[in-house]
Amino acid sequence: MTMMACPEGMDQEQALVMRCFCHDVQIRAGGGSSGESVASYRGNLAKFCHQRYSRTMSTMNISLPDSLKAYVDEQVAGRGFGTSSEYVRELIRKDQDRQNLRALLLDGAGSAPTAPADKAYFDALRGRVRHGDRR
Repeated sequence: MTMMACPEGMDQEQALVMRCFCHDVQIRAGGGSSGESVASYRGNLAKFCHQRYSRTMSTMNISLPDSLKAYVDEQVAGRGFGTSSEYVRELIRKDQDRQNLRALLLDGAGSAPTAPADKAYFDALRGRVRHGDRR
């Protein structure tokens, strides 16, 4: 399985936690008591991420037909992204996630069969979790 490239100064686990945090903020940003919008949360998160990783980013120019450019602009405005670059980065991250999931599924499909995950299996698993058995 191919591992994702990590931002400079972060190991694989830290990068995964950061991506999960970013994803969670995007899902949960519905207004809250402060009345901030999804766009505001994403904007603040984008600023944080940009400040943290700006020194590791490269520039890439992409040519699009007018119809695709208009679509990207609509998505940026309608979904609260600050820039088209943020939107494209999100698309790339989702594609990476899909590719990683596909690799995991193929690895699992190619592995040797194990015991069935039936009611008894899940009961035993719950028991181990309740008693702190981490084996």
